[in-house]
Amino acid sequence: MQVAQKVLSSALQAGFRESGATSIASSAGSQTPTTPMVAVRSTGLALDSIIGVADYDDQCYSIVDESYLETLISIANNKFRTNTERIHRFQDLLRATLTPSTIALKDSSSDPKWEDAKARRERKMAEGLKRQAQKAHLPQQQALSASAHALNVDLLHS
Repeated sequence: MQVAQKVLSSALQAGFRESGATSIASSAGSQTPTTPMVAVRSTGLALDSIIGVADYDDQCYSIVDESYLETLISIANNKFRTNTERIHRFQDLLRATLTPSTIALKDSSSDPKWEDAKARRERKMAEGLKRQAQKAHLPQQQALSASAHALNVDLLHS
């Protein structure tokens, strides 16, 4: 939780104003620890401009001249530069805020309930194969049980 707060604080300081965090509080009485998720995002540097239209035959037509397109390209390149600077600021803030000692990475030795994706996939596959095998043997077991029951009934009546 503290790491998520530091990441979010760094994102906001770097200029990613629309950033936020989810899953920061566990539900009442829940034994499951929370896994906060931080979304780092910004739409402040967006650029929208209509520069052409398409007719019913999908024929495209420019509605601006070339000098206007050059101006839009210049503005877009400035926004890309600003965004790159923002990303570098965010990286620098993260490096300054988070050190290996402040991040408790989950692994199988620190949390026995946690498993990596590969181990989970293998476990789930083994469980599925086991269920399939049990289902395949179930009709045979039912037939044997019915035969044994019939044999017992025959023995009792003889």
